[in-house]
Amino acid sequence: MYSLAMALQPSETFLRDVIYNLTVFTQTGLGWVLFAAALIDSIRPRRASS
Repeated sequence: MYSLAMALQPSETFLRDVIYNLTVFTQTGLGWVLFAAALIDSIRPRRASS
């Protein structure tokens, strides 16, 4: 994804910005999902460890 953005021509700044923003949004979105999953897992009572 990053190599694709670097390979684009300087005239295609719009497409490059779209790809860059898409990768940033995907990475932050994935981080929020992992954070929410860890938070739910820590809040949920653990019945396995008794």
